[in-house]
Amino acid sequence: MKDILKFFMPEQQLNRLAEDLKRDTDGTVIKKVGTLKDRILNMPGPYETDGKGDHEVVLHYFINGSHWFIIERDSTEEQFQAFGYACLHGNYQFAELGYISIRELIRHNVELDLHWEPQKLSVVKGYMEKMYSDHKRIDKKLYPFIAEMMHNIH
Repeated sequence: MKDILKFFMPEQQLNRLAEDLKRDTDGTVIKKVGTLKDRILNMPGPYETDGKGDHEVVLHYFINGSHWFIIERDSTEEQFQAFGYACLHGNYQFAELGYISIRELIRHNVELDLHWEPQKLSVVKGYMEKMYSDHKRIDKKLYPFIAEMMHNIH
C-alpha cells in the first residue's frame, strides 16, 4: 500500500514530518507516525458507524479556529471525502455532522493534529462548547488538549 499519510496531510506538513523523522533519535516520531497510520488504516469506512450511537472521532484537523473531526474515511485508498463533525470559526452552535472533503482540507493546508487521541463525539462537542463559550476558564486538568489548542490559537 502506498504511504497513506500523503492522502491525509498537506505537503508542507509531510515535509516537516520528514525532517522530524530524520532527527528522531529516540524513536518517538517513528512511533507516532506508526500509530497514526494504524488509526487511518483501521478507521471505519462509509456508513460503518451509522446507527451505532456515540461515534469515535479518529482524526482531527485544525486551522485558524476551525476544526474538522473525522469519524469515517473514504472506501478508496486515495481520499476524496470523509464523514465527520465540522466546527467552523469557533461557531459551535452551527457545527454539524456531514461529509468533509479531505482533498480541500489538504489543498488549504489545514493541519492534521498529530497529537490527537481518539475521543467520543459527545466529548468533542462538549470540549468545543466549553472552549468557545468561555475560553478564559478552560480547566487544564480536565481539558488538556483544549488548553493547548487555545494557547496555540491566541
